[in-house]
Amino acid sequence: MSHESALRVRVSSLVKRLVSGVGVGGVATLVDLATLTLLVEALQLTPSQANLPALFVGASIQFLGCRHVVFEAKDGSLSRQFLAFAGVELVTLTLNALVFQALLGLSLPYVFARLVATFGVFMLFSFPAWHWVFRRRAATVA
Repeated sequence: MSHESALRVRVSSLVKRLVSGVGVGGVATLVDLATLTLLVEALQLTPSQANLPALFVGASIQFLGCRHVVFEAKDGSLSRQFLAFAGVELVTLTLNALVFQALLGLSLPYVFARLVATFGVFMLFSFPAWHWVFRRRAATVA
């Protein structure tokens, strides 16, 4: 395979992962927003109080979607992937919470603030980090 062909295959694979990652992220975000809205509107929590529980629900959907759809890594070690994903998500949750609070400070509606925060953190941190989480291990030679 020529260098150009190999590059085309890599770019195509990356675009496919990005598109499916955005799709899975969209579903996780809808679940996150539904949870956030339910906690705020039905249980009368403040948006700040509802923030982390909603993010945890969305992150659970994100893990399953990344493992089974985006990276097709269901043959990898579940425990290794889960621990690595949890580490990445701790940083992601922190970034999301900080950006969300900052956007609320600009008096943005909480749902819009959530969308902007999660998409920005996804593109700049999470998606690149998940390549490491769900990477395929090289076969070891005995």
